[in-house]
Amino acid sequence: METIDVNRKVLSNSKDLEITNEVIVPDVKPDIVNIIDTNGLVYINRQEISNGSFKLEGNTDATIIYLSGEGDTRTIRANLEFSFKQESVEIKENCLIKYDTQIIELNSKMLNERKVVITAKLKIRYGVYEKNSVKFYNDFDNIEGLQKQEEVLNLNSVIGYGTAKATIDEKINVDGLDIISEILKVDVNISNIESKMSYNKILAKGEANICILYLTEDGRIGKASGDFPVMSFIEIPNVKEDNICELDYKMQNIVLKINNNDDHSFSCQAEFEIQAQVFEKKTVNIVKDLYSLKSDLEYTQSDIELELFDNVESEIIKIDEKFEINDIKNVLDVDIKIDISNINSPVAKLKIYSESTQKGGLIVKEFDVPIMAKFESEKNYQVNIKSKEFSLDINNVVVQAQIEVKQESSSFRKISMIQDVKVKESNNKDDYSVIVYFVKPNDTIWKIAKKFKVSQDTILKINDLENPDLIYPGDKLYVLK
Repeated sequence: METIDVNRKVLSNSKDLEITNEVIVPDVKPDIVNIIDTNGLVYINRQEISNGSFKLEGNTDATIIYLSGEGDTRTIRANLEFSFKQESVEIKENCLIKYDTQIIELNSKMLNERKVVITAKLKIRYGVYEKNSVKFYNDFDNIEGLQKQEEVLNLNSVIGYGTAKATIDEKINVDGLDIISEILKVDVNISNIESKMSYNKILAKGEANICILYLTEDGRIGKASGDFPVMSFIEIPNVKEDNICELDYKMQNIVLKINNNDDHSFSCQAEFEIQAQVFEKKTVNIVKDLYSLKSDLEYTQSDIELELFDNVESEIIKIDEKFEINDIKNVLDVDIKIDISNINSPVAKLKIYSESTQKGGLIVKEFDVPIMAKFESEKNYQVNIKSKEFSLDINNVVVQAQIEVKQESSSFRKISMIQDVKVKESNNKDDYSVIVYFVKPNDTIWKIAKKFKVSQDTILKINDLENPDLIYPGDKLYVLK
């Protein structure tokens, strides 16, 4: 018998949320003529877990960009709070919650020149996991005439979970002597995630790239960005250097302020939660079924969903496309999102931000690009934008990008295990005989051998079968007892 700590999946699902709010144009800003774009960031800033439930609370920080009655580009800020609660008797306060929150759709609509209704459609994917000690019974070889059906599994043996907070408080400078008027768009991406482990401690390292599109007081559009380290120590008992560590960075809040005109910069404060799971890879033999040629066996059989360690498979998808957009002076940014809601027809959704040839004008265009990739399930893949470049060729915006599609390094599977085996004297008093058996639907050589208490090899040999999987309903087999 071997005891291993494993991740048990308590539950896993997704939830679609729709949040709507009305926004009033501040008195200091001009009327709305037309809405150009709505963009934003979504984050969870609070999570609670107790026996029987967990709750997530978060915000969607949105920016509505509009054309004013004065003919220039202006913005309105909006905040859409949301919460989600999941109840289950299986949830315990020591469970681990893993989640991912995405903006599926964010749009706004004019009610009148001073009022806008904004709607955010979100998808929250979540899983709840519990660390369980599982006993693997595989020491049955003392049973005479034992026949076993086994499977070799590579498991993630759980060392522990841990979380830590990390903050950045930085200045992002703008090019030249731009006097910043308004923030048009903010993007935050975490990259270069790595970990270093020593006894009982993990150093989590990542890099936050913050990119800002802004409007100047003289009606131009500028772009500023900065890369900042996001680091923290996470304490988990019994961690060793050769363990496997999975890190997950989640932004919990961000505050951007425009500094005074002479400074030509933004101040940026952001909070992150870093979640760590540490595993040790172990190989175990699972006894899925058994019987004895000599004795009758009584045993219990239990099902458990175990996290298996898989080889990580990834592929790089390349985008090299031209998009015609008229009357633009330069390209400011390109957002790329991968939509695999239809796994048979995945697309890359591109939103291109360009500066118009007219003063202070912003042009936003959206395009769908089919991508060649095979997805088996929306939940089992991670999609990362490895690189993107964009340029202007007359009226064509050229976008080149590399997108990594990576299968998750582990998956959960329900395993049936044997335990508590008791040996009894066999009631089978039949004499030696040959039985003619006709294969029934769902029969296997193993099931037939177990039924008649003979070995699989005996059935294969007497029937001259090389492949035990190649039997079909109606086939005639000889069983020698």
